[in-house]
Amino acid sequence: MATPTTRHIPSTFMCVIIIAAIKLALRSFGLGRTLRMVKRIRPHCGPVVLSHKPTVDAITRRVATVSAYWPTRALCLEQSLTLYLLLGLSHIPAALCFGVRPYGFVAHAWVEWNGEPIEEKSDYIRQFLPMKLA
Repeated sequence: MATPTTRHIPSTFMCVIIIAAIKLALRSFGLGRTLRMVKRIRPHCGPVVLSHKPTVDAITRRVATVSAYWPTRALCLEQSLTLYLLLGLSHIPAALCFGVRPYGFVAHAWVEWNGEPIEEKSDYIRQFLPMKLA
């Protein structure tokens, strides 16, 4: 059996394909329908297991690397949806979060694991009012 550090790490190619598919879905169908598709594809995950930390870190690094080299820039929404989906496909529970800062309007998307934002500074996240998407 594979160890948590080696199992379920998506390839760079898989990350490229998923980011491209999410960018296309967002452009074609909008956020609501894309989010429903991602949630339908993403399997139900069990409780948080702290031994998944190396896998969470590896998947996060892979998505960040692909996003950094993306030709037209992968936005936080596209990166978050990709990370959320890949963690789910690895059976790692995570929360997809959205927030807005109403004054000097800014919207942001991020993923949380074990109640903490992944690759985000908590001070930055606290600037945003959480949004509930039905």
